[in-house]
Amino acid sequence: MTAKQIASNIRADLRASFTGQKFSVTTNRGGQFDAITINWVGGPDRDTVESVAAIHATENTFVFFQNN
Repeated sequence: MTAKQIASNIRADLRASFTGQKFSVTTNRGGQFDAITINWVGGPDRDTVESVAAIHATENTFVFFQNN
């Protein structure tokens, strides 16, 4: 599964879990690893968002969380 597919799945799960909360889920490709960054303002805390996104983790994809 590609990072874009993983990001799409994360977006869908976040949308279903936190109705009305806006998230930005972006991907970056680099070398052997891909990065997915999740940004949001207010709403749920990092641990809560991480628990939703964690099911999509792979050993070649890093997920970063930023609640601004």
